[in-house]
Amino acid sequence: RLAAGLAAARLRATPSTGARPPGGRVGLRFIWVDRELRALFLNTVIVDALILATEPLLAVRLLGELGWQPWQYGLAFGLPCAGGFVGSRLAGRLDVRFGRRRVLITSGVLRALWPVGLYFVQPGDGGILLVIAVELALIAFTGVFNPLFATERLLRVPPDRLGRVLVAWNAAGAGAIAILTALWGLLAAF
Repeated sequence: RLAAGLAAARLRATPSTGARPPGGRVGLRFIWVDRELRALFLNTVIVDALILATEPLLAVRLLGELGWQPWQYGLAFGLPCAGGFVGSRLAGRLDVRFGRRRVLITSGVLRALWPVGLYFVQPGDGGILLVIAVELALIAFTGVFNPLFATERLLRVPPDRLGRVLVAWNAAGAGAIAILTALWGLLAAF
């Protein structure tokens, strides 16, 4: 969908003259000035960084301390991926019924809360079921959030700034996630 949106935006965009678009607000400045885009950007960076930062620590705990077998780890994290499909299929219906803003806020918050449940993982089948349940909920709410988030972002950015905003979003987001993940790793070392 994103690729199709980018291709459509590229077809509608005017040829580049090397000049800056009118208004001068491009890339990160455009994101930062728009209150809704700024909130979406900060939410995605912080939540993604927190999720990614805990993954190595969780692997060490499950495979090392709790003695899980690799197949158990793979099952516990692979099976819940179906939740992303279910969540994305529900996103449009939830958008129509409750409104995009309400669904974005609710799913954005709920996708961030579930990883706390991983603190309670124990060895054995109960631990595997707990990880499956937590990951299923996290991925399902992410599946609801992501299509609505991508739609909202594309609707808020004018076509002549879309390329610069998406590049800035991806680059700054990836950099911030990498830095936050490293900082969480340092914190875990202490």
